[in-house]
Amino acid sequence: MQLRNIRRWQWIAIGLLLGAAAGWVRHARPPNMGKYERIISGRLEFEDALLSEEQGLRRFRNLVVYPGYLRDAGGSRTVHIVAGEYFDGKLETIGGNLCARWRKACFVAEVAFRGQSGPSQAGGHGTVLNYLDTLAKRGVHYTYGWWRRPLWATVLWGGAGVLVIGLAWPTLVNLLVFGSIFRPREERGTDLSKVRRTQAQAAPAPLAENAAEVELTVAALEAELAAGADTSLSPELPAPQPKPVRPLPATALDAPGTTDPTEKKSYGKDEDDYYPTEIHLPFPSKKRG
Repeated sequence: MQLRNIRRWQWIAIGLLLGAAAGWVRHARPPNMGKYERIISGRLEFEDALLSEEQGLRRFRNLVVYPGYLRDAGGSRTVHIVAGEYFDGKLETIGGNLCARWRKACFVAEVAFRGQSGPSQAGGHGTVLNYLDTLAKRGVHYTYGWWRRPLWATVLWGGAGVLVIGLAWPTLVNLLVFGSIFRPREERGTDLSKVRRTQAQAAPAPLAENAAEVELTVAALEAELAAGADTSLSPELPAPQPKPVRPLPATALDAPGTTDPTEKKSYGKDEDDYYPTEIHLPFPSKKRG
């Protein structure tokens, strides 16, 4: 099948399926922890980085929390990843000036999380989201990465597949093939769905006159066969008589080139002649009067 023959709705379906599959695969993979320059390992260090300040700036800021999966020896488990920018308190010389260098950092929190510096959660089964909510009055803010949830990730990637493969790609194909963003209209074939189904009409019965003639012909043939008539024999015709040969006239034919036997001729032979030749008399000359 050529690309030009694929309809737009088919491209949309292909883009939706491919995008949804890509979103599901992306979510099923463990998060890429290698992109973070610093991984906060302990809970106390995490809480200290949230609340401590360095020259009026929080050491862990611009927080984004999203769900993720980690795999270890015990299998796969769901966690909350708190990502942001981290400053370790050490100034670095950049361009001749001492500046704070912020690095990408993250903290991996279990689903059941309870902070030490915050108020206790009901039943002691809170999450890191509940803990961060309790620190809002102390200037700690975060954003929840809802787009990283399995359902929303599948929907967003499916929508991206529809936009790219279902809309942009067929538009490009139409421009290259037809010179327009839309396909030209094709002639519709004959719709046979509304044609009524009718039974074939039976052939008309032969007329009575034709039937009577057929019966008479059959009866005549049966009578001839019963009488022993042999239709294969035919009366003998007399054999043609050969025509008599016409006799030729009994007259002698003169062969061309024959000579009169009474005619006398003289022959002679010169030294140069192999055969003797006829000697002709000299032609008589006319006498002058």
